Amino acid sequence: MILTLFSSDATLQYTKDIFSVLSLPRNCIFQFRYQTQYVENSAKAIFENEKNGAGTRVLISFRSSSQEEENNYFIVPIRWAKIVEVKHFSDVYTVYLELQGYPQFTNSFLGKSSQFKQINEYAKNIFYKDNEHAVLPSCLDIVELNDNNERDTENWRIIVESLINIPKYARNYFLKCSPLYEEQIFRGKHKRKLCKMIDGNFIVTDGKVANIDIEYYSAQYDSTCKQKIGVVYDEKTMRLVKGTRIVLQSRYGTTALRVQSLKVPNNTISEVIICSESGLENNIQTDISMSVIIKKDKFSRFRNVLMMSIGAALVALPGILGNNVNIAWNIILGILGVVALGVNQFIESKSD
Repeated sequence: MILTLFSSDATLQYTKDIFSVLSLPRNCIFQFRYQTQYVENSAKAIFENEKNGAGTRVLISFRSSSQEEENNYFIVPIRWAKIVEVKHFSDVYTVYLELQGYPQFTNSFLGKSSQFKQINEYAKNIFYKDNEHAVLPSCLDIVELNDNNERDTENWRIIVESLINIPKYARNYFLKCSPLYEEQIFRGKHKRKLCKMIDGNFIVTDGKVANIDIEYYSAQYDSTCKQKIGVVYDEKTMRLVKGTRIVLQSRYGTTALRVQSLKVPNNTISEVIICSESGLENNIQTDISMSVIIKKDKFSRFRNVLMMSIGAALVALPGILGNNVNIAWNIILGILGVVALGVNQFIESKSD
């Protein structure tokens, strides 16, 4: 069974949640909260099964508030996801989701999605059947059931173009972030190495630079307003290498950020928040939070221990050998030990 999870524009936070879900890379973790009264009964059974819903496929969709006038109704499918777990406390379900790909519209809906009137007609039909439940035990019939990674960018743009047809979001900038990746040079060529993910956290090696590509899209560009992409990060664990101030100077395009993790204890948890900033009235800021775990470089740790051990041994060796070795050799050994320790310290400082 595939569930449909709705998030409406009843509040600013609900809308920002959808914009974040639209922007985050695959496999990131996001959560929604639903009051029990808005969850259809057969969906409750899935939430409360022995796996707490884990593994259930869901379609996240954006809809207008149930309090909205009929001629303003809309529904736009946003993202595939998989339930990690569901927690039930009091009268609220908290649904933890692992984000997947972007849904592909069926051919019949694809033509309609470019006009708000057609989107509105479809939404009226859905709301006529059920205008209260936010979690339905079925999938909307306007998407293909496949999840094709290679079509992510294309499907994202189609979804954004549908959202832009909703009058209140026509001037918003929509973002799409790549996973964090490191650049490596192999045989003179630059290659991307995607950062591993554990439980929705990107794993970054301390001292290494991680890259994030950002695609942005809007229906309109207003040169009189300063629209930009901002970055928030923990200066104790990271530094921004590129992307201090990214000004959006066109309707659509791509840009990039580069962050370098600092020398911190192993398994330090950090975060990078990317946000769209606009001078336009009523525009909604997109906040994209990506959790990061900074791990020590295993080779660096081994090298550090080895160099420290060699240096300490060489410094101590003259004292152990005493008069059994020529004094000149004692001096040489001591100097080599100090040099080994100094080289190790130099390498460590260069990595910071």
